[in-house]
Amino acid sequence: MTNINNIFGAVYPTDDLPAMVNQLNLKPEHFIIDVGAGGSPLPVADVIVEYDLVTGIHRDQTTAPVDNRWVVADIQSLPFNDKIFDFSYCSHVLEHVDNPTLACNELMRISNNGYIETPRKITELLHGHPTHQWLIDIVDNKLIFEPRCFIESPLKNFALAHVLNHPHALQSFLKDYRNISCIQFKWEDKFEYEIKPVPEGQTQFNYKDTEQAAWSHFYFALNLLENQAPLFYVQPHIDTAYQLRPDIPCFISLKAASYLAENNKIQAKILLEKILDHHIDDQSIHKNLQKLKDNFIYSVELPLNRKSYTINNQEEVLKKLLHKEQEILDIYNSNSWKITQPFRAIKSIY
Repeated sequence: MTNINNIFGAVYPTDDLPAMVNQLNLKPEHFIIDVGAGGSPLPVADVIVEYDLVTGIHRDQTTAPVDNRWVVADIQSLPFNDKIFDFSYCSHVLEHVDNPTLACNELMRISNNGYIETPRKITELLHGHPTHQWLIDIVDNKLIFEPRCFIESPLKNFALAHVLNHPHALQSFLKDYRNISCIQFKWEDKFEYEIKPVPEGQTQFNYKDTEQAAWSHFYFALNLLENQAPLFYVQPHIDTAYQLRPDIPCFISLKAASYLAENNKIQAKILLEKILDHHIDDQSIHKNLQKLKDNFIYSVELPLNRKSYTINNQEEVLKKLLHKEQEILDIYNSNSWKITQPFRAIKSIY
């Protein structure tokens, strides 16, 4: 087994699954289950459990590489005999569940040993994800589940945008110091956990409530765009909010802004004009309608009086190159170019 460490202890390379297999010391003779594999199942898993193979809503709409190892089941009620597995792998699942008590008990029931990974509470507060229902920490080797009692991140997901835009920060967050951003918990036989009650006067976030889920995806996308995160990362959440509640004007506005950022002016115009029918007093709508007249769009306005989203530098460079190309074509097709063609031909001979 190869150990990977930093100054805070062991680091499990979750994004490098073959290396993960080595560090977990998993052998061919082990009977292994991956519970909640999403789009990246453990390669040595004999059984792979996934709750949703259709929408992929909990995994940013990415598809799962389904084969004959996959079983559709809920971690809170697994269709397997007691202690049938030597090892259970459960990475970034428990923060999604409705009932952590059932999920944790099921993991211990079906397997002798296992590995659990979740975002830490501080990571959830700084980064967040619209589908997560629990803030999780580990104290004295005990998993602590605290109910999420907000729809929009109290810190507006600001740190995630920074990490996504800076390769060195992403390297630190996902690899070098993943044991800081995430709980990485290897257990044997059983483990302890505690579920905190909902604080008095507060209400726990419920992702199964369509209204709450839609607003959660919307605010996640809005906050990331306001902090200039890459559009491709945000797009699935804009789409999800709009699909869940296509009647809410600010959801329509954000979807229109994303179309405009992609230079899809036709779809943007359709949605922006649709919002006008709602008689919403939002200046971003009128400003984005004005941008439809521009040859090149360098920024789009965000709803709810948020800042504008600037198209990233690569897109700007591409647009400038296209603009220069268009200038050359305009010269080439101009009357003056055609009239002077014979003179230029004679000049080229000499």
